[in-house]
Amino acid sequence: MSENSKTNFFSIHSVVIIGASETPGKIGNTMLQNLEHFDGEVSGVNPKYSSPKQYHHLTPYFALTSKIVVRALLSHLSFRRTGKQGRYIYPTITSLPTIPDLAVICIPEKFVLQSMQELGEKWVKRVIIISAGFKEVGNTEAEIQLQEIAKKYDISLLWPNCLGYYDVCRNLDVSFWGKEAVCGNVAMVSQSGAMAVALFDWAKMKRLGVCKMISMGNKAGVDENDLLRELEHDKKTEVIAMYLESIEDGRTFFELAKKISKKKPIVLIKSGISDKWSLAASSHTGALSSKKEILETAFIGAGIHFTHSVEDFFLWSHMFAMVRDTEVGDELVIVTNAGWPGVMATDHVEFQGVTMAQFSDAEKILLRTGLPDSASVKNPIDIIGDATSTTYKQVLRNLASLEKKRAILIILTAQSVTDVEEIARVIVDFQRQNREILVMVSFMGGSAVLAGREILQSGNILEYDYPKKAIIAYKELRAQRTWEQVPETSVHLPLLNLGVQKELSLMLAREEKLVSDSVVSALLSAYEIPHTTAKLVTDISQLKDVFQKGGKYVAKIASPDIAHKTDCGGVILGIDSLSWAEEAYTTIRENVKKVHPNAQIDGVLFQTMVPDGREVFVGCKWDVSFGEVLIVGLGGIYVNIYEDVTRRIGPVSKDEIWTMLGELRGSPILAGVRGEAPIDFEKLIDTIFKMQTLFHEFPQIQEIDINPIIVTEHDVWVVDVKMYV
Repeated sequence: MSENSKTNFFSIHSVVIIGASETPGKIGNTMLQNLEHFDGEVSGVNPKYSSPKQYHHLTPYFALTSKIVVRALLSHLSFRRTGKQGRYIYPTITSLPTIPDLAVICIPEKFVLQSMQELGEKWVKRVIIISAGFKEVGNTEAEIQLQEIAKKYDISLLWPNCLGYYDVCRNLDVSFWGKEAVCGNVAMVSQSGAMAVALFDWAKMKRLGVCKMISMGNKAGVDENDLLRELEHDKKTEVIAMYLESIEDGRTFFELAKKISKKKPIVLIKSGISDKWSLAASSHTGALSSKKEILETAFIGAGIHFTHSVEDFFLWSHMFAMVRDTEVGDELVIVTNAGWPGVMATDHVEFQGVTMAQFSDAEKILLRTGLPDSASVKNPIDIIGDATSTTYKQVLRNLASLEKKRAILIILTAQSVTDVEEIARVIVDFQRQNREILVMVSFMGGSAVLAGREILQSGNILEYDYPKKAIIAYKELRAQRTWEQVPETSVHLPLLNLGVQKELSLMLAREEKLVSDSVVSALLSAYEIPHTTAKLVTDISQLKDVFQKGGKYVAKIASPDIAHKTDCGGVILGIDSLSWAEEAYTTIRENVKKVHPNAQIDGVLFQTMVPDGREVFVGCKWDVSFGEVLIVGLGGIYVNIYEDVTRRIGPVSKDEIWTMLGELRGSPILAGVRGEAPIDFEKLIDTIFKMQTLFHEFPQIQEIDINPIIVTEHDVWVVDVKMYV
């Protein structure tokens, strides 16, 4: 959104509090108190006054913790007057002398509708509703009425049942939770007011500088997509940290985040991701595309740093906030004064998939300069337990002298000769002189290292109580830097002849749930997708025509009510004679009748068998929030057991399909093992891309399930396809 957009809550110069109060303890009074240091215009509205009344910020001389004492002394407690002069509380909205940029409503729910109407007539275009009592308690009708008023007067709403918004760097605090904050570069967004309070408090404890804290409430107005658009262009915001319970428009969220995350890291905690979609029981694709899996696929595809852990949320946010311009080495060096912490850190490096630096012989000579003979210059670099600040200074100087710069993790345990505080100062000085090198520190211990950790924190050093946390944060930083280098790509999907497309659309319109084999075959042929031919046999006498050409066949039950044919004895392989075909025809129908006595049976399909090859699974699914989802994996009857699949929000390019195949645990099987030739990857990728295009062009198809595609060294055949409308 542009800076002048009416929905931009970050360009506020005047605020009115609807429900302003001079009575300590009331929300309207808290709102006025919070705006004491805001440089813009502040006014209030309260009908208890018959004319405009000048107010002052009231700050008690001391705080009382006992509620009983507070009640007893409230009427006698003296206050000192502070803050700006000339601020007024007006009796009505209509009596306001100017049009404020923002109105904050903190009055009982029964008065909110009338206030909204009056704000609309006053031409106020931004409103925050602190008041509760709407959809969250079942009062949906009132919430709808508020939306209608907002639409009528073109008002942007951050509401209702929210805790408000705090622009820390401008002292624009239109919230009502107790907090202190340091202006920083992290914008925090929370759908939950309770989480907003907790996250803000944690941020203070973690010394995470916050530029904005936004509580969205019921999201009946402004949602996460609106805020992403604003934060994209907000100069103070360099990191976006979000807690979301729902995503209103997943496709827009995905596309916005994918663009923004290249410039500003997005860290996300998302709750409520465990529900299954309706087709999960009827197909492999449905079973492999739960809400959780699709959400995680979307987040990864958009470059979002998604976590269920509040600890990781802050580890990553803090790392991104601290390291914006520093060169991040793609290898890690560990420096330690104790052996086992170095070994444990090395284990975590391997577990997290981080690359440990390997030193050349020439580098080892440089690294040994000035170090004791007992020190080891392998990685981890062990400078032994008697290392002092002089030793740490020397090893850091040696690392800085190397031509190739790596990230450094410094580990310290406080031993009898360890001058902890001086070592901390050495590290701070080193980082100031070598800003191009990423330095992380873990002083392990309690009271013995506390003063040193304070020095590191004051020096803006990335410090952690355990090495594992540093490694986790570094891994995510490397992932962000790698993501930033991924070039933007556009996917061109070739359109089918419009006449054919119209004809096929009419055919699909007559289908019910599971698309018939004849229509599936017509669709595959239209897109030149290689597939095996099949003939529907409705009477055993028709089999003579099938076997005139010879060859081997597979027989399958043809029924719109049966998705998994093998499970009910509805498939027989390797049929190479008329007598066997006749027996298979009868057996299949009898098997199916026993298991599914009420199923509609259209006949038995006799399909040409293809040579043995490797089996690949492909699924296309339409997600109600994120749109097209492509799933690729190893195929066969165990696809849902092994779940060796990878997913993307579509459409995706052929290069991305190649990447997807490489992500499979079973990718070596496709590439060839023990002397086997590799499959024809080019033909397979082309087939998957064509199937994706088919799915994209026919939105009435909700799901495609292909299991398997048989792939050999030279050929590809789509053998079994189910389509659902």
